[in-house]
Amino acid sequence: LWLATICEYLVYADMEYIIDNTEGLIDFELNDENDENLDELFSAFKEIGRLVEYPGLKPDILGEYFIVKHIEDLSKSPKKRLRKVVISLLELAWELRPENTAWMTYLTADNFGSSQGYATIEHFLLSTSIRDSESFNAEDFMLEMGILFYNNQCHSKAIDYLSNTILTDNHIAVNMLALCQSHINNHTAAEKYFLKAITLNNPSASYNLAMLYMNLGRNLEAEQHFMSAIELYKHSNAVLQLALLYYNGNIKKDSALQLITNRENGNFHINPFVALIINLWCSQFDYYFDNRDSLTSLALAADKNDIEWYLFNLLVHKQEAYVLEEYQKGSILFMFLDNENIY
Repeated sequence: LWLATICEYLVYADMEYIIDNTEGLIDFELNDENDENLDELFSAFKEIGRLVEYPGLKPDILGEYFIVKHIEDLSKSPKKRLRKVVISLLELAWELRPENTAWMTYLTADNFGSSQGYATIEHFLLSTSIRDSESFNAEDFMLEMGILFYNNQCHSKAIDYLSNTILTDNHIAVNMLALCQSHINNHTAAEKYFLKAITLNNPSASYNLAMLYMNLGRNLEAEQHFMSAIELYKHSNAVLQLALLYYNGNIKKDSALQLITNRENGNFHINPFVALIINLWCSQFDYYFDNRDSLTSLALAADKNDIEWYLFNLLVHKQEAYVLEEYQKGSILFMFLDNENIY
């Protein structure tokens, strides 16, 4: 049942292979009586008189739980013989249907990746016998597992997969490995892998490295890589972040305004609150007043943090009169703010 679940199905012909390869571990042999029982089992899944697959446990969530629970139970067994069954079962699954096993393992990791049973599976996945399997696309699987754990914020586990030598020249894996290192504050390693991903022509690596540099206060290097992301890949967020880099440093007003203007005239979306602030900073008051009437509809679609940031920056740019006017008339801009956040 476990093999049928992790392999997604078994066929009758698999049984002889399974029994031959579990000698001494599974007390089962093909004889007339057992052969009849197996025939009865597989006959329960007939399709127009033809024997079809025995599907194991369904739906997937039940199967995933069973996969890890059965391994946990076997691993805790006081009988050494049963503990050996764990590895034999994993090896059989990969030998029978590596792609199907990879998929079920992927699903299992998403829901039960923190369980003790999955830790056993994971250790086996990283073994040489699996990486070198000719019938299994190890590179794709290692990458997908890395992405899965990254998306679930399990960065250390993601690093285990993404740092595998089989992914050394995979630009997606190297860029994601850098992101993982950044999340665990290993900035030196993150920089190293971002730079490597850039040499592998990853379209996001320049932007990601620029963000790393900006967060570390290395603004000149951040500026260079934001510009590379814009020039080489037309990275839309790089335009916005570079404009904000200039704004926060109170430098290169003309360049910031040009970035915002060019972006607005193109096919990019820009946070309209940021556009207003950059224009205010650059003394484009006509632009600001032309957009006053649109602020109500803008606020309806805005994030609360955007509105707080916008109002704060209006005060920085000495638009106190406007902020007070909006507050006194109960502007929709203030409906999203807590009273303690209004100063």
